[in-house]
Amino acid sequence: MSASPSPPETAAICTIGQLQPWAGLTGAATALIATTYGFTNTSDQPCSRGGFATVQLLNSSGGELPTSDQPFRVSPGGSTLPLVLRRPGGRAYFQVFYPVDAEAPPVTCPTSAGLRFVPPGLPSSLTLTGAGAAITPYGWNSATPCGIVLVTALQASLPFPHPSPG
Repeated sequence: MSASPSPPETAAICTIGQLQPWAGLTGAATALIATTYGFTNTSDQPCSRGGFATVQLLNSSGGELPTSDQPFRVSPGGSTLPLVLRRPGGRAYFQVFYPVDAEAPPVTCPTSAGLRFVPPGLPSSLTLTGAGAAITPYGWNSATPCGIVLVTALQASLPFPHPSPG
């Protein structure tokens, strides 16, 4: 007789007050830069969240810069299943890819001073400032010369191998 599989772990849906945004490592590939971002569960209760966050670039005054955020499915279908963020300190990861200036039209795009994230399914936002929020996304053509960001779905682990923090 074999043991039956254990049911999947479940938790209440995360609220905005349970989440803290953070920035991770940045890397480059041909024509794109990718930065890992995420949300940490800062509460004492597990919670879940899944899907695609939205991203808005901000200037130093908190005003909006031109931004076109688009879901980026790095695997067929792109997982949007809810993730359980164990308490406290559970993390959900996502990546933001953006074009570099070498592929852009002859323009100068602004560097963001902050990023406003709206976690999937929530009406409120979280703002990240500091070095990790300073990105300079260009566009694909003259119709959208600046501000293209491609956002992956939330993931339970780092999407690509990263060195351990020192």
